[in-house]
Amino acid sequence: MRAKDAHSDSVMEALRRAKYKFPGRQRLCESANHGFTKLKREKYDLYKEQGRLAKDGVVVQVLPTKGPLGERELSKLPLAMLAPAEE
Repeated sequence: MRAKDAHSDSVMEALRRAKYKFPGRQRLCESANHGFTKLKREKYDLYKEQGRLAKDGVVVQVLPTKGPLGERELSKLPLAMLAPAEE
């Protein structure tokens, strides 16, 4: 179940009460990841502050800082840099 951090106590209490309705042994645990992403909460906040996250459905992709420039990076460059060099 996903919920805001402010509601974590209420969610855990609701799940604790609901676990008796299901057969078998139920364990409650809280993930250190942010939402459905594979990123820890601290890393997610850092990358979001740096502007390195791109939405990809319900998850996010981390944009690399090195490597070939994609359309996204090229669109941010001034036009003077994109013009071919005159010899």
